[in-house]
Amino acid sequence: MKRKLQIIDWNFCWHGYNKKKLEFLFSIVEENTCIMLQEVMPDVFDYIKNTYGDKYNFIYSLDYREPGLFDTNARKLGVVIACSKNIKIL
Repeated sequence: MKRKLQIIDWNFCWHGYNKKKLEFLFSIVEENTCIMLQEVMPDVFDYIKNTYGDKYNFIYSLDYREPGLFDTNARKLGVVIACSKNIKIL
C-alpha cells in the first residue's frame, strides 16, 4: 500500500488578509497533511484552531512560552504545526 504525506511550510507573515490566506491554504490540503506556519499571532491561532480543529491536531509554540511583559511584538509571533487527525504528534 502506498501512502502519501503532504507537507506545507509557510512563513505566514502576521499582517495581511489572514482569513483569505487560511481559506486558500486549507482548500489545497489533502488527507495526510502536516502544515507548519511561522509568524502566527495568538488571535490567528485561535481562529485556526476554532475553524479547522475538527480535522487537525495543533501544536503552538506560544503555548510553551508566553511573551513576557517586556517582550517586543516580534516575540508575540509563534509557530503552528497542524497535522491531520490521522497523524500522531509525539
